[in-house]
Parts: sequence; C-alpha cells; structure tokens
Amino acid sequence: MLNSSASAPDTVAAFIAEPVVGATAGCVPPPEGYFRAVRDICNRHGALLILDEVMCGMGRTGTLHAWEQEGIDLTSRRSPRDLGGGYQPIGAMLASADIIDTIRQGSGAFQHGHTYLAHPLACAAALEVQRIIGEEKLLERVRALGIHLEQRLTSALVITGMSAISGGVACSRLSSW
Repeated sequence: MLNSSASAPDTVAAFIAEPVVGATAGCVPPPEGYFRAVRDICNRHGALLILDEVMCGMGRTGTLHAWEQEGIDLTSRRSPRDLGGGYQPIGAMLASADIIDTIRQGSGAFQHGHTYLAHPLACAAALEVQRIIGEEKLLERVRALGIHLEQRLTSALVITGMSAISGGVACSRLSSW
C-alpha cells in the first residue's frame, strides 16, 4: 500500500492489482474512482501502475480492458491469457512509451516468461479473436446482456429475500465504477 507507514513512498516501485476480483469472490469491481485515486497516488510518488487482467480482460466487462472504465492511463497492463479467447493460449504485456523508452535506453532486452511464446498460430488466433470481437459487436452485447443479467439476478434475489448484489453483480456491467 502506498500510504502505509511500513512503506515510504520512495521505496515503492509499483502498485499491481487485478481490476476486478473474481477468483474467490465471484465478481467484485472496485468502488467508483478507486483506480483513478491509485493512479494519482502512483503519479505523485513516481510508482508504476500495473494491472493484471487475467479474469476481466478482452471485453468481459463491456470494454476491451476493464481499466478503460476508470478513464486512466496505465504504466503497464498484463493480458496473460485472454487474447486468444480461450481457443489458443497467448498473452501480452502492454506498456507505456516511458517504459518502452527506458528498456530501449537500457539493455534493449525485455526478459519475460516463456508460457506463451507468441508463435504464428497463437498470433493468428489472437488476431481472429480480436476481429470477431469487433465485427460481431461483442462489447455492445456484453454491456446489454450484463444489464439483463443484473436485472434478473436482482429480481431472483428479492424473491429469495436477499437484499443486495455486491458490486453490481455481473462482471459484464461495471457501471457502478
């Protein structure tokens, strides 16, 4: 945490988070303005903001990247498995021009893991997935179906006596950001 007394701001290199928690808690988006505040703190102290969109990237939230809903710029974004839409493992890391320039001015090399080596088949699959997302207007469909899902779940929970849906319920609808 950047404001923790245990970590002085000049000792923090980066803030790393997943924009929407999903592994153990279902689908929990952050409170509105959370990542804008984190971005401001990172800017103030010279720390990188790195978002790891394992669970929420490539349109699952109604925008191509979940962080887009906060209207922020990232230092870096990991897209470890989502580019191939589940058909072919392929991932990527998006980085700001400042990060790329720093790498170029340094060793010029970027050492990385070897899980997805970006071979031609994986790249072709990722390009096709991206084409289909655009051509079939999948982001628009995710947003519309997310609203429908939230309404249906809200109705069902009211019938069963449950009072609220945490975080707007569906990862496909994060307008509560």
